[in-house]
Amino acid sequence: MTILLVVTFTKLLKFSKRLIILDSSITAIDLSNQNLKSVPSVVFKSTQVKVLLLERNRLTALPAEIGELKNLILLDLRGNNLTTLPNEISGLKALWFLNLHSNYLTILPPDIRQMISLAYVDLGNTRISWDYIKQLKEDMPWCKIGF
Repeated sequence: MTILLVVTFTKLLKFSKRLIILDSSITAIDLSNQNLKSVPSVVFKSTQVKVLLLERNRLTALPAEIGELKNLILLDLRGNNLTTLPNEISGLKALWFLNLHSNYLTILPPDIRQMISLAYVDLGNTRISWDYIKQLKEDMPWCKIGF
């Protein structure tokens, strides 16, 4: 199965060191390669965000506030130092693309199995076992699991 992502957004925000407030019409935020240890809290006030790019930072955890981004369809967390994900990520009912490649995860929140909108999860280069991935594939037949 091939998944083609075609997304058009009217506004894309590239990160600035002076990020204090976001326009409520922002639909995509790119915080890639910023050496971040945590996600700026202002991001979680941007309820119209559909795409959040956080790849290649130094994140070790995501705050529970990630669950407030109800319109999020794409979340890219590859290349961080994540060891866990908050269960609130399971509340992202619009999310259909989740990239967790190259993190230190060994398990996912149990409720992720209820995310029927999720079409693709990349678990490559994580510490998640092959048996766990096989079980995820059985529990989530609608979702392509990359590894």
